[in-house]
Amino acid sequence: MNNILHVFLVSSLIALSACGGQTHLNTSGAQPNLAISAQTPPPATSTLQGPAAQARPPQSTATPTKSTNSPTKSPITAVTAVTAVKKPTALASIKPATPPTPVKAPQLSAGQVLLAKAVERFNTLNSFKISVEGFETSTEKGPTRLSFQMSSLNGLNKIEVLKHTHSLYVGVKMGYQSGTGQISVRPSGALGFVKIDTKMNDERLLTARGYRLDQIDAFAISQRLLKGNHQPKILGKTQINGRNIAILEYTQANDFDASITRELLGIDMENNFLRIHEMYEGSKLVFSLKLDNVELNAPVTAKDLEV
Repeated sequence: MNNILHVFLVSSLIALSACGGQTHLNTSGAQPNLAISAQTPPPATSTLQGPAAQARPPQSTATPTKSTNSPTKSPITAVTAVTAVKKPTALASIKPATPPTPVKAPQLSAGQVLLAKAVERFNTLNSFKISVEGFETSTEKGPTRLSFQMSSLNGLNKIEVLKHTHSLYVGVKMGYQSGTGQISVRPSGALGFVKIDTKMNDERLLTARGYRLDQIDAFAISQRLLKGNHQPKILGKTQINGRNIAILEYTQANDFDASITRELLGIDMENNFLRIHEMYEGSKLVFSLKLDNVELNAPVTAKDLEV
């Protein structure tokens, strides 16, 4: 009996010793083994057999830094994974600077281009000589026709009447500085030795429609129509002595005669100087100036302008 009990105890101790060593490896070392496996991947085929192999969690063969869901990553591995994800996102959010949109120059109409050139012509003009054919009519005084020679130097002007419906005015000479409101007149005939200094609005010097000379000369037209705020309409072109003349139409642009509803302005398309000015009451032509024999920046002296 003792021999049997002794054999049983020895057998049990051997079995317990073998089983106890395997159980200690599987349980007490579980967490360290998982941490190590997160840094050093196990072989593709597990070395565990039997129940121990089934109890142990399956090990992933993927690179740890590419897996963001595994709870077994070390802090260093987790930081590396987050950095790898955030860097591309931050770079993608940086957009290249948008270049500034170029500002386009405003497009000018054909009429505005003509006006700009005509204004530039007057701004750079020192002197000129012109021949003028004029027509005017009024209800009280009827029609008047005249022609005169005009010379100018830096705004100082001289007019000499060559023809007139009323012969009394033929040969009259007038001189004035633009913008001063003053004029000097030398009559024709026996009174030619007398020079009269008077004001521009002297009734004896007004036209049949009551216009002052400084309201209808080339400088006045330039200031009022060319340099004003009125926008003309291009009607077309005509010719004077073989030269192309652009015709501009103005409506309700006259500030000294309310009866004028329409004005036509002719501009030489070669030298950009005035050649025609017409004023209308409705469809009726009541005033006209046509400029010919135009000499721009002509050799005019102050002595030539003496009255």
